[in-house]
Amino acid sequence: MPGVDEVVPERWPTVTQAGNMTFRKLRKRERSDYYTIFVCAQALVTVREAFAVAPGIQSARVTALRIDGRSVYGEPYVSCLMAAAFDRPVLAAVLWESASAVDVVNQAAKERLLKQSGPSKDLTPLDLSSEPELQALVHSIDLRDLGQESAGVHTGSAMSPARKPSPATRTAVAEPIPGPATDALKYIAQCRKKVDALIPTAGAPSDAALSEMQQVVQSGIDLAVNTMTEVSNRVIAYVKAGGAREQRGRAALPYVEKAMAAAKAITENAKGRNPYSLLSDAEDVLRPLEIAYRHVAA
Repeated sequence: MPGVDEVVPERWPTVTQAGNMTFRKLRKRERSDYYTIFVCAQALVTVREAFAVAPGIQSARVTALRIDGRSVYGEPYVSCLMAAAFDRPVLAAVLWESASAVDVVNQAAKERLLKQSGPSKDLTPLDLSSEPELQALVHSIDLRDLGQESAGVHTGSAMSPARKPSPATRTAVAEPIPGPATDALKYIAQCRKKVDALIPTAGAPSDAALSEMQQVVQSGIDLAVNTMTEVSNRVIAYVKAGGAREQRGRAALPYVEKAMAAAKAITENAKGRNPYSLLSDAEDVLRPLEIAYRHVAA
């Protein structure tokens, strides 16, 4: 999982009583709430994808992990933010159009580990000292498989050599295979930071700042569209290849179609939108492309 600064802006677009657009600074509690929603939503998306591609399974476990700095040896500390288990029939009955991701995790999970602390209810890394199976999971991860620089993992507490989790407790780490969509999502995060830097601490942005914001946002949208073209061309090539590749290409097609629908929504509704909303739309294009790329990465 990315950190809160990568997915939740410090300022939020709003409108003054005079009708002018401005950006108010989010309170710490608000940012924490948005981040908790993000983590829960990512976990639920992963579980629903697992149920979609494996119709025979009736339950699934998901674990949300995050890299929180590095040790003095340069090895990353991996924190576990959440672990949960869900049954297919229970999630199938959820009214997704109106349900909050946090409420779904709290009410629909048959097992759940999630900790919020402090006045702002920050999502806090779990203490795994009494969770040997989760400790084993974190210790077994090879970060090179996730596109990270180092394969070493610390969990922030002393650990004996980890035993291999049994099949009943093995948990898949919901990380995309590195590819063009993953790289583009990182660029969108950089665009957000550039927009943050252009927003004054008081008052409305200048015309020059608004113009630069527009350029930054447009570069993110352009990259999302170009990435969609790149991934969709690869998927179509797989479909045309026949055999096992065709099957993998066809499995990826629904996600390409979802990305195309999201891209169309940007072009039809771009005028007058605030920059954060447009960048979120660009992410909506890229996230299904991450999944599509998993099918055709080899």
